[in-house]
Amino acid sequence: MKEYAYEFADLWYSVPTPLEKDGGMRLLRIGRNVAKPNYAVGPKEIGWYGLHFIEEGGVLLESGGREWELRKDDWFCLFPGPVYTYRLLPGETGLRMVWLSMDGPQMPALLDMCGMREQRPTAAIADMPACWRCLDQLVRLYAGGNDSFLRVQQLLYGLFEALSAAGDEAEHSGSEADGGWFAQALDYFQLHFTEPLRIEEAARRAGVHRSYFSSEFSRRMGVSPQQYMHRLRMEKGKQLLAQSERSMTEIAYSLGFADLYAFSRAFKRHAGCSPLQFRRRVREPVQEAEA
Repeated sequence: MKEYAYEFADLWYSVPTPLEKDGGMRLLRIGRNVAKPNYAVGPKEIGWYGLHFIEEGGVLLESGGREWELRKDDWFCLFPGPVYTYRLLPGETGLRMVWLSMDGPQMPALLDMCGMREQRPTAAIADMPACWRCLDQLVRLYAGGNDSFLRVQQLLYGLFEALSAAGDEAEHSGSEADGGWFAQALDYFQLHFTEPLRIEEAARRAGVHRSYFSSEFSRRMGVSPQQYMHRLRMEKGKQLLAQSERSMTEIAYSLGFADLYAFSRAFKRHAGCSPLQFRRRVREPVQEAEA
């Protein structure tokens, strides 16, 4: 480690490749340190996200008139913009940390998923062993000059997975009260309505009980979850019939129906006419205008 004014530290810098620049997150710098007794940083602001993981000892973090005491196996994040000061926690010795400097458009959502907020820049580490494994492997990669883009990305997502379980639990524990599960359920159905979805699975992913999921969804949408998925299929079917040259069989399979007969029967109940009749009907005004 190289000696600095307040610490002994190893630092490795990364210049993102074009592929990394197109990605959701980028690692700009990674480091580890052993603090001196006079260790103190700031006050300063940074233009990226600084993730700090305490391996030994303790840190006093200050920002916006607030203080947080952090110790072994805690982590904190410096967000771009605010001014931070952090130093050796009084009474603690032997401070050692690993830190990552990161940016990218996915960073706010990834940190939010971990329960990390700018107003409270500390959070629990849900899977401690997995977290330190990822950090150790990242340090080894950069120390050995083997910072392969794909391997680094794999380890970074593994790190956020280890950090995020606590955030996921917090989100699910409040989901029934704040209604956040409902938007998630709509996204789930709109992305996968052509698949054989199960309401039990949708409720589990949303973090609410199945009976509550079905009753509250029906109250808000005016139709049951099954009816909502059916409506999505039929609207997509209308779009394909009107705007594409796909055959009836291709459309049936594309919408997740077992065969053309099942699609035709369902479509007729929904639209009051067969798929072929619907296609002719919506295209007649176009043909007349062209004539």
